[in-house]
Amino acid sequence: MKRIISVLLTAALLTAALSLCAASASAEEKTASQSEEGNEAKIRFKPALEFFGDVDELFVYITDENGEAFFEKGSAEWKMEKAEPQGAEISWDYDINGHGITLAPDEKYSLSFSAFDGKVYTEELEFTTEDLNRVVCTDGSASESSDGIRIYGIKWKTDSPNSTSFYFHNSTEVFKDAEEFYAYIFDKNTFDFVFDWGSDDCKMKRINDNTWYFDLSEHGAELDPDREYSLVFSPDWNSLTYALDICGETADDIAYLTGEVDVFADDGFSVAYVEWTDYDPGEDEVEWEQRDDGKVYFYEKPFSTPYFEQLYAVLSSGKDKSEFPMTNEGGGIWSFDPAENGITIGDGDKYSLYFLFDSDRYTSALDLTTKELGDMAYVSFDYEYEDEFIYTAEWVNNSQPQEEIIPGDLDGDGKVTVQDVTMLQRHIAEFTDEDGLPLIDELDERGLSIADYDGDGKVTLEDVTKMQRFIAEFE
Repeated sequence: MKRIISVLLTAALLTAALSLCAASASAEEKTASQSEEGNEAKIRFKPALEFFGDVDELFVYITDENGEAFFEKGSAEWKMEKAEPQGAEISWDYDINGHGITLAPDEKYSLSFSAFDGKVYTEELEFTTEDLNRVVCTDGSASESSDGIRIYGIKWKTDSPNSTSFYFHNSTEVFKDAEEFYAYIFDKNTFDFVFDWGSDDCKMKRINDNTWYFDLSEHGAELDPDREYSLVFSPDWNSLTYALDICGETADDIAYLTGEVDVFADDGFSVAYVEWTDYDPGEDEVEWEQRDDGKVYFYEKPFSTPYFEQLYAVLSSGKDKSEFPMTNEGGGIWSFDPAENGITIGDGDKYSLYFLFDSDRYTSALDLTTKELGDMAYVSFDYEYEDEFIYTAEWVNNSQPQEEIIPGDLDGDGKVTVQDVTMLQRHIAEFTDEDGLPLIDELDERGLSIADYDGDGKVTLEDVTKMQRFIAEFE
């Protein structure tokens, strides 16, 4: 565990991109007038302990849009007050009004923090009067100048509660053989874990070959919205990712590997770089201009690399079902050309189509007629799971609203009649239509629902008998 904590401490320093803030030019003291009493205007800074945990004095420095400061840099007027500790957290306060500073509501200002010894600084952070009384925190980034001065990134702490659900996309070869992943959440100041390392409560759900999902609420745990948390992803005891901060802004977001990895030569322990994306997996707004090329398209919602090495289009008509490999068009889009595979879809023809990832993961079925040729289907992250993952698929331009299903109404006239009974009897007796296809497509979910009158999941003579009884009673 000491090894893990050491890596997490390093991770907190390296997760974000390193950057230097420009040195602020010295400015003459700016005249300030007294603010109205009773209007609280404070700045609170809650840095990570590994950055400012041993600092005895801390100073803030505020400049206006022109780079002019209210007091000389290093003046005692910029000294902050150390607030009462909250557990292991330390925070510092600066009372704007108490120092006779008036800020205009229509202007922008910048602030930064520094330690008394002059060896620790933060970057500048822009703010307006609307940001007063909010909390500033470190963002995890750090750099060091040639003369040994440490400079840390800062940000406004989000007012949103901490995220409890997120995705991880194993988009590189770093963890190519991983069969499971764990999400380890910890307090970024105390390094206390929400669940023990290796606990099943940390195990993520596998969505597809490369994507994993975790929802903390499913494990009966909550995060304190007033504390700051980070997490790492790990498939085993010998490798993990660097830490990512989690907050309301990262809820349902996706972490992906950048491809960079640090390997510690002494024991081969590896740590991979990881970043959040801005992609929302719940978003299902997909735009597609339907093409006049006779193909069928499918969009898999990728990140930096596709989820799947190969996808398949599965077509069925009657009891015949065929599986065809799709062509990767790039950008997460796959295509299938029925004509090139010997299938002609003419007016009045209707096929059932679904997309197959592997034997355990596939989409729900869609109707395929001439209207859908050139259209694109897509799948959201919504799925049903028992022994298999079944993803919901939709067409972008042809939503195909389903009509009301009337069990037994095989000819579609809106009622159950003797004609429907006759058609069902002929189907069971294996009569076919003029094209040699079954009279009822039992592979089509809608067709099966209509023919399966008693709802037992199959079409039998029992359905015929119950339809006859219904007609006799109705008449």
